[in-house]
Amino acid sequence: MPASALRTADNPDPTPAELLAARPHLSMHAMDGLLLGDVPLAAVADALGTPTWVYSADLMRARL
Repeated sequence: MPASALRTADNPDPTPAELLAARPHLSMHAMDGLLLGDVPLAAVADALGTPTWVYSADLMRARL
């Protein structure tokens, strides 16, 4: 792991808000929690278990 990737007092972990801002396809909903597009990820985890790999179909189509 490069030294630049290590977190220090001068380079703290990003906040949840910073992580969400860097990933526009993710959002936080007051009732449903973390969403990928319009899909609550908690519902995906409940249905499929964890770990589960998910990807946005809208994001895939946008990159074609």
